[in-house]
Amino acid sequence: MDTAFSRCSKIAFKPNKNILIFVGGIGSLYVAYKTYSYYVESQRRKKWNAVSKNVVLLHQPIRGKFTPSISPFPLKLETYLRLSNIPYENDFEVPMSPTGKTPWITLNGEDFYDSQLILEMLAKKFHKDFSTHLSQEECAVARALQIMMEEHFYWAAVLWRWVYTGGRSIPDIVEAKLLLGLFAIPMVSKMMKRAAYGQGMGRHTKAEVVEMGLKDLRSLSSFLGVKPYFMGDKATEVDCAMFGMLAQVVWNSPQSPFEELVNGECINLKEFCLRMKETFWPDWDRCLQRAVNSSITVLALLCAVSDAFTLGMRATSQARVTPQMNFVDDLFGKKSAPAAPTPSANDNAALNAVMTKPMDEWSKDDKKTVTRIASNWGDRGGTEGYTFFNGPTPKTGEQADLQDFFAFADVDAPPQLAVFGGIFGVALVAVVATLITG
Repeated sequence: MDTAFSRCSKIAFKPNKNILIFVGGIGSLYVAYKTYSYYVESQRRKKWNAVSKNVVLLHQPIRGKFTPSISPFPLKLETYLRLSNIPYENDFEVPMSPTGKTPWITLNGEDFYDSQLILEMLAKKFHKDFSTHLSQEECAVARALQIMMEEHFYWAAVLWRWVYTGGRSIPDIVEAKLLLGLFAIPMVSKMMKRAAYGQGMGRHTKAEVVEMGLKDLRSLSSFLGVKPYFMGDKATEVDCAMFGMLAQVVWNSPQSPFEELVNGECINLKEFCLRMKETFWPDWDRCLQRAVNSSITVLALLCAVSDAFTLGMRATSQARVTPQMNFVDDLFGKKSAPAAPTPSANDNAALNAVMTKPMDEWSKDDKKTVTRIASNWGDRGGTEGYTFFNGPTPKTGEQADLQDFFAFADVDAPPQLAVFGGIFGVALVAVVATLITG
């Protein structure tokens, strides 16, 4: 034991200084990120708390192209706020609640989650219960219809949108950011597939799921009949829930069997949606997302910058040297290139003498002569360690004096380059963050 301990004690741990600096930098960036996140969250909370008393701050996803929301539950809750005339404001910056669901609200500095629980809380607080005239039997029927659509048909619609079509309809119904569309849609599709499997609907075949969804819509259509609203002549809370769900079928399910059904056999469901839209959403068109594709805008901007850069380089190559290029050269410490040497009469004679020989008979001096005279650069003081093109022999991994990967001792760069590189790096991170978060 003593011998083993003495041997271990002789082993000295020599940490790499550059690695420690690298790890320390990563840790500093993490601390800076958490600090910035805390600052942003505190500023958001301050803004949310500044909303007037008894004004609902509705947190939900961005608007869609054809509906104010591509999710049924934010549309359901916002429709109820309009039905009950409860004052509210929208917030699209943080659509997901800490519980991972949307929508959620902030009221008088307090947060509330789940659209149905929020609706019931608001109805009690503001005395806006629109089902008081219904009998207990009618309330039970209304609840059963709502559960059928929100807990059963919802999963059939989810599987069609995210799994069976792979989310391909998302760019058609909402303006997705470039990077968001490339990475988030496939990720959400996998998440929804797992969620539907856990719920149970995703364990069935596609044909079985579609058939179950169609049966739900037919049942709902049969109950609605010719009534203007599901429970009679007046809109109630269940109509808000039905509208949120059916609006996804009418406007946000292109080429789906559900859309085909409500446009034909169950046309009364579509007429119900149009009635709700005209009654409670007179500003429907103003609540839709602007038809400006930010992804195309960014790509067009990049193409324009690329074209301008290409044209500028062409102009520079034609003018050889311009005042702008001289400014850049001076800024980064670049020296002017030496003028190409003009061959003398003796040089021409020596070159002609070499060129009359077969190439396999050229001597080492002959090759030097051709390289020196036929090229547009002068001799750099010897050719030892240089290639045919008069450049230095590249370093390889077999060199004993090869520097460590994190070592920058041999880097010879002007300080201006580091400054501009840092500015460019920060700008690039800001652009990427903007594309992702909007």
